[in-house]
Amino acid sequence: MGFYPCSGHGLMFKGPAQAMYPALIEGGNSERSHLRFCKDCFADVIAQAEKVLTEVIAGAKPESANQRVCYLCQAEGARFALFVTAYPKGEEPRQFFGAVCADDLGAARAAWVEPGSPV
Repeated sequence: MGFYPCSGHGLMFKGPAQAMYPALIEGGNSERSHLRFCKDCFADVIAQAEKVLTEVIAGAKPESANQRVCYLCQAEGARFALFVTAYPKGEEPRQFFGAVCADDLGAARAAWVEPGSPV
């Protein structure tokens, strides 16, 4: 059994935890979390990240067109950056990115940085 409860459903679980480190950043300010998930909740979170965020692939050119468009409302000029680094058990880390506008900052925080999210 894991030492920490799952950040997804909040209960203790059997098996290894899979970690995720989301960060909301504006300039030099950041909000960060260390989330631990059971296998099933982690799969749900990864599926959500694949659906709404841009995966950052090492060696690939960045998609500059998406760097300032809010991933939630598609508004241009988003000034916050959401970075999510996920560590699937036994696999290479995966990194995701999404720009966030000021109007959607609270929703992005609730969905990714606060425990009990983003599923």
